[in-house]
Amino acid sequence: MSDSHKDFDPTDAKIADLFAGLEPPADLRRRLMALTPEKRRPIWWGWPLACAAAVLVVTCLLFVPRDASVSAAQTHLSAFLQSDFELTVTGEPLARLRTWLDTQNVPSGADLPAHLVGIQPEGCRVVTWRGRRAALICFPTASGELVHVVMFAKGTFPELPTSPQLSANRAWNMASWSDANADFLVFSKVDIENLRRFLG
Repeated sequence: MSDSHKDFDPTDAKIADLFAGLEPPADLRRRLMALTPEKRRPIWWGWPLACAAAVLVVTCLLFVPRDASVSAAQTHLSAFLQSDFELTVTGEPLARLRTWLDTQNVPSGADLPAHLVGIQPEGCRVVTWRGRRAALICFPTASGELVHVVMFAKGTFPELPTSPQLSANRAWNMASWSDANADFLVFSKVDIENLRRFLG
């Protein structure tokens, strides 16, 4: 007799005979599965939240007033012009300032108001607002105050009028307009009427 049958006695044979005719119920697997708690899939909110955020951003962009960008630029530049800033090029005639500004790829003031063109400028430099580079030329006045002319690329502020629009804040009298070559933002502490004359 082989080793696999050494421990197989008559009692084992009787038990095997008893179970030989038994068959498991056909739906036994289904019953067993029903006893196992169903694993619920977690709710993933990432995609719906991302869509909602995108809709909110687009809505904000569509309904922000167009002139908000001009106001923001004026606020930024107002603070900058009150700081202890330095001019890059000084002591040069306007023509040379324009040549230097051309090398910096910013507007050079080809269409500056005629009254300003006749004044020897203090100097110029490049300024930046929200990644946009602009030219700054500073002109002296008889009162000792300066007229700061900031020139952005044409179309930076599409809502600007084509002739100087005067306004004021706590620090400056201001003017803004757009011509064929640039968008202008002007700042000065001279009174409004004198500023109007400089820009005439």
